[in-house]
Amino acid sequence: MSRKRIFIAINPPLQIKKSISNYYKQWPELPIRWTPIKNIHITVLFIGYVQEEFIKDIVRICQQVAQETNPFEIHLSTISYGPPNNKLPRMIWLSGKAPQELILLSEKIKEELLKQPAFKYWRPEERNFHLHLTLGRLKMFEFRQMDFIPEVNEKVSFKFKVNGFEIMESNLKKSGAEYKIIQKIEFKI
Repeated sequence: MSRKRIFIAINPPLQIKKSISNYYKQWPELPIRWTPIKNIHITVLFIGYVQEEFIKDIVRICQQVAQETNPFEIHLSTISYGPPNNKLPRMIWLSGKAPQELILLSEKIKEELLKQPAFKYWRPEERNFHLHLTLGRLKMFEFRQMDFIPEVNEKVSFKFKVNGFEIMESNLKKSGAEYKIIQKIEFKI
């Protein structure tokens, strides 16, 4: 039986992704693998490996939750090292304050999935939702060898309206993750 690595994501408009990627040039001395423009996204909920036959349940639940969700706006304001509270950063990310609608969307999908028999052993992440897009992952061995760590704390302003989200599949490869949209889900209008 085939299993797929699934997550729920919001993909910013292409123009926003291109504008964000312009910041990649700002820290040429950092040993980092930048996220390809097409892969820039906000993870709403990481589900993990799922039997292919249960993806239809995820689609159904997401469509149901989407009908109870109004469009909302995302505002991203800071490029910095992440995650916070780590002694040594692992990435550079673009973050902002999560709107309440986004937190509720994540929680509601999680809550509805846990009601399904197929997900009774699923253990969702327990940490609080932190709105961010991963811009790049640091090459840790080289990063630790650096004599001088440049400051990364850039105030920016990216805003966009969210009218829905995507159910995504992640294929992990040596060259990095490849993402595929399984289903686009629209909010009620």
